[in-house]
Amino acid sequence: MREHNEVGATRQQETQKATGASLVLAGDAFRETKDKNNAATLGSGRHAAITVKKPATSIVASPGAEVRDQIVVEGTAIISGANIICKGDSPGVKVEADGRAILLGCHISKEANTQSATGSYVRVENGGCLSVVGCYFHNIQANGFAIDNAGLIPNASVAGGMRGTGVGHNAVLVSGEEVIV
Repeated sequence: MREHNEVGATRQQETQKATGASLVLAGDAFRETKDKNNAATLGSGRHAAITVKKPATSIVASPGAEVRDQIVVEGTAIISGANIICKGDSPGVKVEADGRAILLGCHISKEANTQSATGSYVRVENGGCLSVVGCYFHNIQANGFAIDNAGLIPNASVAGGMRGTGVGHNAVLVSGEEVIV
């Protein structure tokens, strides 16, 4: 067993060296180890909460990777290909007042008809900035928003993608998003 673990650790180190990104396996915690330009690949499986505090962080999800708790962006981040599953009525992604985030090609889902009138899949605090490109919002809700932007309209935008939620966005600039009814 020890030999197997050593081989696995060596492969993780080789992957990090080759890609410049740390490999975060299911059940492991995401960590920013540098002052800026952190990069991580989420391995397949379930991942817990992620907090991005540093500038210029890139997170790429492998097929089958699921973030089942909130992603909080306090720094700057590009998050690609993630399956983000909202926990209860909480947003799956929260961009704080000083946060800047780009969601690219992500699936964002919440159990159907669980959202409150003030709930959302993604929340942008006043002063935060968000760009959503080619993402898919899943499952019908009777209340709330897909993206709830507490700031000005130019601070949150959607380009392309699909929204199958039955609810709209709040204070979001939308271009080319398909609404599924």
